[in-house]
Amino acid sequence: MKKSFQAVPFLVLLTGLTNVTTSGQAVQPAPSEFTVSQRLQTAQTNPLRVTKPTEIAAFEQLIDSYFMAWSDAVSNSATERPARFYAKDDGLVFYDPLPPLEGYHNWEQFKVDVVRIWREAGVVTADIQRTGTPQIWRRGDLAWAAVPHRATTTLRNGRSQRTDQRQTFVWQQRDRQWQIVHEHASATVKLGSNLPSRSGRTPLGQDNAELRQRVRDFWSAWNTKTVDAVAPFYSQTPDLFVYLPWRTGGFIGWNTYKQSADQIMQNMRTVKVTPYDDIYVLQVGDVAVTAGPFNLLMRDQMGTKTQGDARYTLIWERQDGQWRIVHEHLSSVVS
Repeated sequence: MKKSFQAVPFLVLLTGLTNVTTSGQAVQPAPSEFTVSQRLQTAQTNPLRVTKPTEIAAFEQLIDSYFMAWSDAVSNSATERPARFYAKDDGLVFYDPLPPLEGYHNWEQFKVDVVRIWREAGVVTADIQRTGTPQIWRRGDLAWAAVPHRATTTLRNGRSQRTDQRQTFVWQQRDRQWQIVHEHASATVKLGSNLPSRSGRTPLGQDNAELRQRVRDFWSAWNTKTVDAVAPFYSQTPDLFVYLPWRTGGFIGWNTYKQSADQIMQNMRTVKVTPYDDIYVLQVGDVAVTAGPFNLLMRDQMGTKTQGDARYTLIWERQDGQWRIVHEHLSSVVS
């Protein structure tokens, strides 16, 4: 369902420092008013799902404005609008549904290449809309969300195309502004597909040998084809959320995910996951984001093979002294 909302100037939306009149004049908010940023700043500092209606509404407005800005960017090459949502650090990781598989590593690269690639794919206009309620979590100055959405595009040949996608946002609050420090947008691929190969490397981010080894051990555990072997790597709380490459919707909670993973593993004759050595790490307190490419080989009992490169986002939380996954997003790219 298309969401309707009143457009809000981006600096107001991101900072909440002022309101703007219809004439464009900035005024201070009344004491009884809650601006978007102020509502976000009241979110729980515990590592729990955001459930307060005012906080959910504030994040929804932030997300909807982001999609509106990207719709305009693709249609009019107006990349200054989505620019306001992003951190400008070098060495970040932004994954788009289209190639390259290794994503983009700073805003300057992203703003130029993503519009060019959409153009090369024949896209003339785009309308990107959220299609469901986002799942949102926050701990301190780091927040993340899982968001279903649909991209409706008009192609150069006059045809219209709709693609259901899903997106992981990771925001960090800096100087009272929520800025995207990692994102992972993707569409689904079918089991039995030949996946494309990566064409470049992923930046490493922070120097963190512990988390990089944790990522390697996690993928090694999957090679056992035993879900019980990977269980210690996942949070057992209801806050766990997982996106798999071949399913549009996500799994909420370990028990739900385990049932599906058990079925998949039982149907597989071969599972081999090999992470590449370029593992991105961003740690903020007791929450960390890791991302990177991996090579996948899966062969089911009928001999159908899924092979090629894919990429992951794993959000970890330190629980009882151990890093455990609270959010997972796996995907490939669409050609």
